[in-house]
Amino acid sequence: MSRPNRWAAIGATRRNRPSECASSSGRRRSLGFTLDEVGVLLMLDAACACNETRTLAVLKLSPIEQKMADLAAMRQALGGLVQQCDAGAGHAASPIIDVLTQD
Repeated sequence: MSRPNRWAAIGATRRNRPSECASSSGRRRSLGFTLDEVGVLLMLDAACACNETRTLAVLKLSPIEQKMADLAAMRQALGGLVQQCDAGAGHAASPIIDVLTQD
């Protein structure tokens, strides 16, 4: 399933500058940017691009925050099930299996 290009609205095309992409690949990954998104960012005029880069960064934050919320909910649910298993000392029915088999 392909993801929609949220950055296409600014009408930029990818700029192929392997040296820039290679040298910044670790930083790019740590910020969550794709190669195409880095290409868009690098096309902006660095001297006056703060507003544009901020807007693009905000677009990145929303799905990251959603993923974090989803992971926190999974952690809480799974942690509760593990605690239920611990309370039963392995002799009761598995609450994890119960959740997985519920309709």
